[in-house]
Amino acid sequence: MFSRFMIKGLSLVLVTLFLVGCVGSGNDGTISLTGIVTSGDEGIPVKDAEVRLARQGNTVTGLATSGKTDYIATTSSDGRYRFDGINPGTYEMDVLMDGYNPIKITRTLNSSRNIPINIRSFLEVLQFSDSDRFENFQLAAYVYPYDASIEKAEIISPSGYSRELESNVHFGAERFSSWWNDAIVENGLWQVHVYYSNLGKTTHSFVIDSTNIPGRPELVFPIGWEDVDTVSPEMEFTIPSMVHNVTIRLYEVIDRNAYFFNDRIDRTSLKIIHVNDTTGNFVIPHGFLQEGKEYGWQVYVTLRVDAPLTYSALSDMHYFSVNGGQADW
Repeated sequence: MFSRFMIKGLSLVLVTLFLVGCVGSGNDGTISLTGIVTSGDEGIPVKDAEVRLARQGNTVTGLATSGKTDYIATTSSDGRYRFDGINPGTYEMDVLMDGYNPIKITRTLNSSRNIPINIRSFLEVLQFSDSDRFENFQLAAYVYPYDASIEKAEIISPSGYSRELESNVHFGAERFSSWWNDAIVENGLWQVHVYYSNLGKTTHSFVIDSTNIPGRPELVFPIGWEDVDTVSPEMEFTIPSMVHNVTIRLYEVIDRNAYFFNDRIDRTSLKIIHVNDTTGNFVIPHGFLQEGKEYGWQVYVTLRVDAPLTYSALSDMHYFSVNGGQADW
């Protein structure tokens, strides 16, 4: 139950787009478009992604401008892209990167803008545990339609086992997906095959090495429904070495006595806080917690060896109250 929710929670931020800030306009009336391409909930920058920008109805023709309407940019090492000297109007943006689901968005640009873009890998590997006796690992595959209509998608393990992805709609987005739990992770070449209605096929390959999966973080304070007397408490936890990203996940509790995870917390209340260091101590900024409420929290770590494959690990869920009482169970 918990693991299924965790993967769905990840998809809440699939292709999250915000229009923020102003970059400024040129003296000739042209504008600029900037942004950063990231992957996953943790917002890991994606290097060498191709960002295509075309006036609606046009086709991107090359690396140089075509009447200052069509452009292609490649993201830098920190995931950033930039277009200058473009005319105001409605544009289509395509983001392409091997191993990631491509996306297409349309935006009307009347002034300079910054548009962060989040994309998702076809395959994810996570270490978690539903048992106190042994470790569990979860693999999940996701395929989102791009240009052509998808007929089916499947994932093939190194030993040749085929698992077909199910067609479904998640938070309004059509997709093909599958997730499963194993006590071990099969090392070697995994492939995601996507079959299109025009008889085309694409293959996305990933080499999994389970020795890269980080250990699980452990929560120290607050746990066991401990009471904190501030909306900005200092959280204590241990994290494994050699991880590239650490985040804290917060959920509001709706029924502390509920037996099942999905009944105990509000899944839609998920808040993700990026931790800038790996000391294991982090003060929750103001604005995330409210006095008189109860919360569940976890720590999520990621290790990226070869993009787009990210190895992740998730702590157990623990609970606390902000000026609250003691647990009933």
